[in-house]
Amino acid sequence: MNSLKTSRFPAAPPHETTAEGVSEDKGIAALDAFGTELSPATRRNLSAIHREPPAARPPHIGSAAKWIGIMVLAAGAAAGGVWAYAKRPAAVVPASLTLNTVPSGLEIAVAGKLAGVTPLTLSLSPGNHRVRISGAGAQPREIAVTLKAGETVVQHLEMAPTATVLTATTGAMTVQTEPSRRAVMVDGIDRGFSPLTVPALAAGDHLVVVRGASGVMRRTVTVKAGETVSLVIAAGESPAVSAGWLTVVSPVVLQLKVGGRLIGTSDTDRVLIAAGDHQIEMSNDELGFRTKQRVTVGPGKTAEARVRLPQGTLSINAVPWAEVWVGGERVGETPIANLSRRIGVHDVILRHPEFGERTASLTVSLKQTARLGVDMRKP
Repeated sequence: MNSLKTSRFPAAPPHETTAEGVSEDKGIAALDAFGTELSPATRRNLSAIHREPPAARPPHIGSAAKWIGIMVLAAGAAAGGVWAYAKRPAAVVPASLTLNTVPSGLEIAVAGKLAGVTPLTLSLSPGNHRVRISGAGAQPREIAVTLKAGETVVQHLEMAPTATVLTATTGAMTVQTEPSRRAVMVDGIDRGFSPLTVPALAAGDHLVVVRGASGVMRRTVTVKAGETVSLVIAAGESPAVSAGWLTVVSPVVLQLKVGGRLIGTSDTDRVLIAAGDHQIEMSNDELGFRTKQRVTVGPGKTAEARVRLPQGTLSINAVPWAEVWVGGERVGETPIANLSRRIGVHDVILRHPEFGERTASLTVSLKQTARLGVDMRKP
């Protein structure tokens, strides 16, 4: 007779979980509650069911720390690269300087180093530069140039010709008479009629003979090498009168008169004049200047008179604008109004970074303000 055996399984006690998972001992104890009713195979299967899988192994702490350190180092290196790039100095943009001279073919030196000959274009760093121009046929000259990054500057320079230096061995003499048209002889040689100039006289004493209505007048005139001496003989002057010399030192040429009578000009090195006290009248009509000075001339001696000139005014303007130098001194940028300067002729230089350099002469007088206007855009 077939029998049916019913097996009942008590409810499994609740799992107790610890930090290490379900306890294996408690699972076996639960199986033991069935007693010997269970076969060995069944016990093994149920034991397998109650056994929990081992907890997952936690990640290795040392490896994680190593990878975190690598990532931190990489991030630091990247940040350092960005900082270094940001701190890297920007590339300096050079400036361009073009120099044109009259005459051309002159040597250009920058900071004492030869850079080439004109016409010349140079690539220079921004800032201040000293440029020297020299060469055959022109007086050496040095200019200051200020350049900005990326700027193009063109300088047009008209160079003064080289002064010819000669060793003077001779002098000259001018002879004036009142009235004029008097026969003049120098060292026994007929030189013509007054007024006249006798050039290339050897340095030393020369005998001058003038024939006029009042008779024959003789003067011994000393000529110095490189000088021009002036002899003035007035009507009625005694042939036997003693004489001396007058030298007038003046920045401008002045006419010299005594008692309204012309005796010479200040550009003559020495003027022959009768010995004694004289009030010398000095004038320059172009400048509107007149003055008087008393001198005492001894026989055979040279008296000197020095002239101090007054101030006049000048005004300078340029299109579009320019830096201005008067007499070698920088006076500012245009427009320049009522600048005070000594009367006479002054050299003026105007410079523009794009349109180059212009030169001019300006005569300052007492008559009115001297004015100069220059269009820098025109060559």
